Amino acid sequence: RMLAVGVDAETLMHTVDEKTHDEFGQRVSVAAINGPSAVTIAGDSDVLDDIARQLDEAEIFNRHLSVQVPYHTHYMEAIKDDLFSALHGLSSKAAALPLYSTVTGERLDGYDAGAAYWWQNTRATVLFEPAIRRMLDDGYTHFVELGPHPILAASILEIAGSQRVSI
Repeated sequence: RMLAVGVDAETLMHTVDEKTHDEFGQRVSVAAINGPSAVTIAGDSDVLDDIARQLDEAEIFNRHLSVQVPYHTHYMEAIKDDLFSALHGLSSKAAALPLYSTVTGERLDGYDAGAAYWWQNTRATVLFEPAIRRMLDDGYTHFVELGPHPILAASILEIAGSQRVSI
């Protein structure tokens, strides 16, 4: 399962008890860092239920997400070999337009890693906030969120506000 949480990762780690804290990296992962007060965690249901209870007690927003796959967790290890096989030989050319990666949180001009990059995209923490910060640092002020629900627009505004950038 996945759980959206209305604090940063550091506050989340300080909020959960020591037993639950030890589950991070084992049975639960920080799946996405979306903004200064928006992270998503994912992993085993029982651990997420316990975290949600602790967050409720601390009066911190949290909500289970309606998803079929807990991306960015240990569960993805089961598809690693198939993903590498399917993407073997994948490469890229230099980007014609600026490309900012939520895998690295930085601007990419191309990548040599091919399948390894896309594996990281599936397994590692999504670095949305660092990527947006880098775009703001590079002078971007207009963003369009495409999707059925504008989930990340609030995070973009919060990030811009924390950097005192008007968008």
